[in-house]
Amino acid sequence: MGSPDAAAMGSPDAAPLNLACDPSALANAGCGNSPIGSWTYEAACGTTAFEAAARAACNGIAFRATSHVVTGTLDFTATNYTIDVHSIANVNTTVPPACTGLAGGCVPFGPAAQASTGAPTVCAMVGNDCECSSRVTTDAMQNGTYTTNAGVLTTVPTGGAAGASYNYCVEGGVLRYRLTGDGVVYVLTP
Repeated sequence: MGSPDAAAMGSPDAAPLNLACDPSALANAGCGNSPIGSWTYEAACGTTAFEAAARAACNGIAFRATSHVVTGTLDFTATNYTIDVHSIANVNTTVPPACTGLAGGCVPFGPAAQASTGAPTVCAMVGNDCECSSRVTTDAMQNGTYTTNAGVLTTVPTGGAAGASYNYCVEGGVLRYRLTGDGVVYVLTP
């Protein structure tokens, strides 16, 4: 990253930062560049690995995030990282009745979904479909070391927890990343 560019410094002549969140971005390795600096979460978009698995298991299931707020910071030095992030997503799900049978129907599907995801979920029949509402809350506080190679950032947390790999890109004063194998893209600014 080196020295901040004019947009990151808030120069009146600087072009505004592009904070667009494209859920198809970073499906493969990103553009890379240096992530060194302090970053603030601005947005998140895309489909989680859980949603993709649910779609594969239940034909016709549909997820709609009614809101997704992500706050926190991600700091990088030359070799270390610290993350402190909080995410809340309110999600409405339409579940075809054929997919609720193992849970005993629509209303019992809510507690079954909650047991699987940890997200408080309530369901009710609306017309011919089971409509569910969930509130997905995620908190992550972690630090450790990291390496980068060809647009992939790999973390090794302190304390022996399993590391992870992320496709990432620092461009135009904006950091975007996504966990390898997941579909959620995060957008951060200095």
